Amino acid sequence: MRNWRYEKNFFIIIKNRALTPRELARLQTFPDDFVFYGTSINIQQQIGNAVPPLLAKKISLKVKEYLDDKNIRKLIILETKKKFQNGYVTIFQ
Repeated sequence: MRNWRYEKNFFIIIKNRALTPRELARLQTFPDDFVFYGTSINIQQQIGNAVPPLLAKKISLKVKEYLDDKNIRKLIILETKKKFQNGYVTIFQ
């Protein structure tokens, strides 16, 4: 017996069930062609621990926009170039 039936343009769930890893990935906005590696448990952990790709994209665009507005990005690039020219780079200060 199936867990669903189709009725008036809708799928009706008949029985409760766990979501498949692909359904979980889609909820997290992963593209359908994204490939996960590992066991089913590993894949579920990867999906559950991930920042949703579309959320990460939106946040990164806003951070870039903010940095561009404040010219901070140019300053960071210039400072990094100076450190490389002087022969040292510090990651943590």
